[in-house]
Amino acid sequence: MCLINPMFSIIQDFNTGYIIAYFVLGLLALFSLCNSNVKRPFLTALFIAVIYATIDEFQQAFVPVRDAVMADLMKNIVTACIALLSVYARQLWKNKVLLTRQNNIL
Repeated sequence: MCLINPMFSIIQDFNTGYIIAYFVLGLLALFSLCNSNVKRPFLTALFIAVIYATIDEFQQAFVPVRDAVMADLMKNIVTACIALLSVYARQLWKNKVLLTRQNNIL
């Protein structure tokens, strides 16, 4: 048990507001790019989230009561990745179900 606790200690420090904000940021970036001519909307949405998180942490270095922490940057990026991966997994599952239904009809 002692080995598992340090590995997952980052989860204990997650702020619910940041989880929601970066989850929504990832989704909004992806959905706005899906209707455009971008070739890789998932990677572009991730890039947008990474740039935004980096700028957010950078500007916190200049606020007297805040600190720019690399762990916070990683948490924000991971949260955006989870949002994008959830949409990607849903698309894969949806395509698999459609293929299964088409094969059953034929």
